Parts: sequence; C-alpha cells; structure tokens
Amino acid sequence: MGPNLHNILGRKAGSLPNYGYSSAMKGADFVWDKEKLDRFIAKPHEIVPDNNMKPIWRLPSADDRAKRIARYPLSGIPIAPTPKAMSVPQLTRRWRLS
Repeated sequence: MGPNLHNILGRKAGSLPNYGYSSAMKGADFVWDKEKLDRFIAKPHEIVPDNNMKPIWRLPSADDRAKRIARYPLSGIPIAPTPKAMSVPQLTRRWRLS
C-alpha cells in the first residue's frame, strides 16, 4: 500500500510524515504536479529510479491517468464537499439568499 495521496499535488516527493519511503523516493528532489504524477503513474522507474512503486494502478491510457489525477486538488486547497456530503443546516447556510 502506498502513501496517502490526499494533497499530493504541490507536495515534495517522499515527504509525507510517518511513511516508509524508499531511499530513492526520499531523495527525489521535486514537487508533485499533474505532469510529474502522470509520468510517474505511467513509468515510475523513469521518474524515480530504484523506487519501490509497483505498477498496480493499471492506467495505461493518458486519458485514464488524467481522469484519476483530476481528482486530486493542489496541496492546501480543500475539496469542496458535495451536496450529498453536507447536512441540511450546512446546505441552508450555504444557499441562503440575502
């Protein structure tokens, strides 16, 4: 199982606390962006040689990878809750007209 991907975009590679990264990933000197993540999912050992990533995602198409990556917001920018995830009082406050 890999590290938590919440807020991966904008985060330095190999920097999530309390995760046992490989020495290669700990030494990776870049910040994740959509392009880097796309390339890593497609061919992890070309981006970080000698890392422990196993190609389990099975997302060979660029379109499938783009759809998966689009689900991750930039680091520090929370994902807005969907109406299903909000309580009635939250919805009422959110959509109240002045």
